[in-house]
Amino acid sequence: ADLNNVGILILNSATSNNITNNVIDTNGTYNNQGIFFWQNSSDNYIAHNIVRPKGMLDFNLGIRFRDGSNNNQVYNNTINTSGAFGNAGFSVNNAQNNTIRDNVVNTQGTAGGNFGMVLLNGASNNVVANNSFSTNGTIDNHGIIFLNANNDNNLVENNSIDISGGDSDSILVRTSAGNRFINNVLLNHTRFAVHLDQSLQTIFNNSLIPTGSGSLFINETNSSVQYLQSLNFTILTNLSEIVNLSFSLIFVNTTDVRGNQMNRSAILTFSGLAFTDPRPLVDFEDDSTFEVCNGPQCNEISYNSTTGIFVFNVSSFTTYSSQETSTVPIGNATSCGLVTSDVTMMVPVFANATCYTLNPSNIVIDCAGLSIFYDR
Repeated sequence: ADLNNVGILILNSATSNNITNNVIDTNGTYNNQGIFFWQNSSDNYIAHNIVRPKGMLDFNLGIRFRDGSNNNQVYNNTINTSGAFGNAGFSVNNAQNNTIRDNVVNTQGTAGGNFGMVLLNGASNNVVANNSFSTNGTIDNHGIIFLNANNDNNLVENNSIDISGGDSDSILVRTSAGNRFINNVLLNHTRFAVHLDQSLQTIFNNSLIPTGSGSLFINETNSSVQYLQSLNFTILTNLSEIVNLSFSLIFVNTTDVRGNQMNRSAILTFSGLAFTDPRPLVDFEDDSTFEVCNGPQCNEISYNSTTGIFVFNVSSFTTYSSQETSTVPIGNATSCGLVTSDVTMMVPVFANATCYTLNPSNIVIDCAGLSIFYDR
């Protein structure tokens, strides 16, 4: 049959098997798989095999782990996959505590979506180390992709990743947490070296993230940061401890030595804004006192009033926000104007028109026992 062609199939709850020194070729229309660990197939040893799944169409997988296939050891295998779309060297779905080490993976496809390794839902606490991954196809050929959600607490260390094809990332992580990336060599990418989507709880150590079309891209619900310059994480850094991306606010704590590693120029994007003509704000002291951010510190790139997406670049890092462009001066503790964050008055203030204009909501003005004098 052409469908679901499997070289070696390890059935439910099959454990402690030794699969070594084999040459495995599968060839059908699609869904060819070299070695497939079915549910709860654990504590197996797979080493020194040559695995070559290929098909005319899609989803040809080298070694596949599924649902509860845990604690397997996979060493020194050579995997070459080919087909059209969705080919992968390794596929790990809801499997934990596997060690995948010292393998050579070459994934080819005539279309897109060809991955060196794909971790699907719930692939956690796995070790991926000292492997060589190369991918090729038309588009979206990622080296290692954490797809869907809850692929948490994996260690990815000392791997070499070389990719080609449009819009392809060396490493792409989606909706996952606690993953550690250490000393990986990211040779080529056509979009980002590292792409984090809803995955701010990511840890780097001894990691050079090279430039190219983009080095690091961090995307959260309402904001994103895109670095174009290379970043070098020389010390253990959990991004969630030094970076905050929220609605109309982006902050990198550059006073922390870990955050100072990220003190580079970048492109910032805010989404969901309701402004007509926004402008960037900066808080140089990180004390919630904002001022208008002009060039060269900030340079506006674009604003789409339909989608509320505002894009501007910055030359270095502190805290950034945005507001509607206005001729009203910025209000603060000593003078009237537009207030975008909490204010505690330091002296009496005088006005011949409206003193404080508040935008957005939930702002506190503490008069501290002082007066606002109004004289029309």
